[in-house]
Amino acid sequence: MVMQEPEFPIDIVYTWVNQSDPIWIRKRQNAFNLLKAKQNSLCRDGIREREFEKLNQLKFSLRSVRKYAEFVNKIYIVTDDQTPTWINLEHPKIEIISHHTIFGDAGKLPSFNSHAIESRLHHIPGLSEHFLYLNEDFFLGRKVNPDDFFLNGKISKFFPSLNCIESTPVSPADLGMTAAAKQGQRLMQLYFDRKISYYISHCPYPLQRSVLYEMEDVFKNEFNETTSHQFRHTNDISIPAFLYFYYASGTGRAVQSSLKYMYLDKKMHHFIRKMVFSLFVKRYQSFCINSGHTNSITNKFCHRILAAFLNISFPQTCEFEIDPKQSRVNLELIQNKSHFR
Repeated sequence: MVMQEPEFPIDIVYTWVNQSDPIWIRKRQNAFNLLKAKQNSLCRDGIREREFEKLNQLKFSLRSVRKYAEFVNKIYIVTDDQTPTWINLEHPKIEIISHHTIFGDAGKLPSFNSHAIESRLHHIPGLSEHFLYLNEDFFLGRKVNPDDFFLNGKISKFFPSLNCIESTPVSPADLGMTAAAKQGQRLMQLYFDRKISYYISHCPYPLQRSVLYEMEDVFKNEFNETTSHQFRHTNDISIPAFLYFYYASGTGRAVQSSLKYMYLDKKMHHFIRKMVFSLFVKRYQSFCINSGHTNSITNKFCHRILAAFLNISFPQTCEFEIDPKQSRVNLELIQNKSHFR
């Protein structure tokens, strides 16, 4: 495949957190303790632990971007004033963005709610009109071009999942993504008189900044409420990973399309069956390795398999990383110099 040069800049935005950071852990526990005394409709995964934290999935995701999406303009990594020790802060394409920068006076920090953080991504200073939003467990498996994500440089493509949204009422028993999809479904029914039945696939989300600003005006109350929740809440909406695409589609700025992608859940049978050889993945433009639900014994086994899998799939370091021997120097640089704008 010949690499297509974009006619317009396309950035990438990641959200990232180091959940093993003791400072971050204390902040989260303090915030959660303050909420426990109140009546809050948190989702059942509102304070879940992230698995496989030490595998540096972001590092391998960036390697996949460097290898298969050379057209990318800039890469913004949104964090709670955290920086990966291995990241090359001097690379012109890499910029670390603090939550404080995008939240400003909105919402409540610190935030441990991905929906709240995602509601502010379009406020990144200097972000291009067209950008891809990736979670750190998203990877590219082969060459992609701008027209895989944007039609004629103007319209976002979106990739509905085959999974249907549950028909039960929103409740604290829901996972955060389920509650947010139900809330988005309700808004689309009210706004377009349109029944939305399917989730959006877990693969790169092609977004337009101007549409997100427009949505922030149209759904002002819903945006504000989501931004205010420090943990996943039953009243959240999922903006760049769900609501955006159905709103943009209803207003003529997104079109349903397809992407060769694979979703890998680390449940044991799924993990073993689909994730043994990296050659299998390279048939796909994108794949996602989701946390799933495993017990501690299974988790250790999957951890070893996944570590080998990622290293086999993306063995080459890239210019977005520093030499491991320089990590200590980089850590001192992070601690002594502010990189947040």
